[in-house]
Amino acid sequence: MSNRKTDFKLIDGGFNFLAAICLISGLFVFWFYGLPGVLSALRTAAGDSLFIIPLIALGVTIGALLTSLVPNEIVARHLGRQAGFRAIVLSSVIGSIMPGGPFVAFPIIVALGGAGASVGSLIAFLTAWSAVGVHRLLVWEIPFMGAEFGTLRFVCSIPIPIIAGVVANKLSDNVRALRMDWEKRH
Repeated sequence: MSNRKTDFKLIDGGFNFLAAICLISGLFVFWFYGLPGVLSALRTAAGDSLFIIPLIALGVTIGALLTSLVPNEIVARHLGRQAGFRAIVLSSVIGSIMPGGPFVAFPIIVALGGAGASVGSLIAFLTAWSAVGVHRLLVWEIPFMGAEFGTLRFVCSIPIPIIAGVVANKLSDNVRALRMDWEKRH
């Protein structure tokens, strides 16, 4: 059984912001290209959605399954605030070897946050996934850019998620608005 609350608001500030951007963009397209331009954009959006929505659904399912497989106590013990610097290093390692795109990484980050991971751990995980990315190094960088470039970029990137995680914990300690309350948000 999942360890995370499932009650959430469908329409929140993020939704309203995106809806406003969509409306404003639509008005500009209508202004410059008329109804045919708007219809063309909507067809493109529908086609893209048919590709993206299943990926998002699978990613969210992975996140939900993760919360069912790994008890909150284990996540909190190893990735929570009380685990300290070790949690940030562990999150950096896990994030750096985490394959997959944002459709996998972000639902897992939300699941870990809901299970008790600290803000610093989540920032370290996300930063390592995006900045270090061992899978991208092996599949893309070394074949395209060469081993020397790939290795240099990899070595230079290693401290970034650790620094980001430490800074995130410090900021969330000292700036009330930056504290995350995952149980209420998700």
